[in-house]
Amino acid sequence: MPADPVLELDSTADLSAAPPVAARWYERRLLGARVAVWIFLGFAVLLFTGTHWPQLRIQGPIPRPDLWIHFAAFATWTFLCGCCAFFGPRWSRANIGTTCLVALLYAALDEGLQLIPQLGRTAAFDDYGANAIGVAIGCLALYSIRTWKIRRGVIPRIEPAEAAARTQ
Repeated sequence: MPADPVLELDSTADLSAAPPVAARWYERRLLGARVAVWIFLGFAVLLFTGTHWPQLRIQGPIPRPDLWIHFAAFATWTFLCGCCAFFGPRWSRANIGTTCLVALLYAALDEGLQLIPQLGRTAAFDDYGANAIGVAIGCLALYSIRTWKIRRGVIPRIEPAEAAARTQ
């Protein structure tokens, strides 16, 4: 298995010799931001627009298809947000945990904004419940990938903060 070029760098390495473009597609930059961030922002805009479109009604072959859409949309939102590594290294417990908290807060805000009378939408606890289940599934997916990467030796078993505390 080839070594990960990002993990192989240390503080004594000559960074001028490093390749200018990241080896992984999601680390590449487009207009100054990682591609993963652009994908997340695009999805977040679509989700916000869809959940606040005035008087939107969804009909389907099953009762309350909107609950399934809430579930899938917030699982995807959470997973993409976690992949952006806004809150620490991508697969760290800190990033995944903070992503879960932020996603739950955003789901509550998103559902609460549907109370605006001009939107003609309905805010309901069962919608928030579907959002929360989606967030939990998204976080579970992130944590599963983290565990898989640890077992394969791609990322270290301990967190950077824990390693620093052990050396002091």
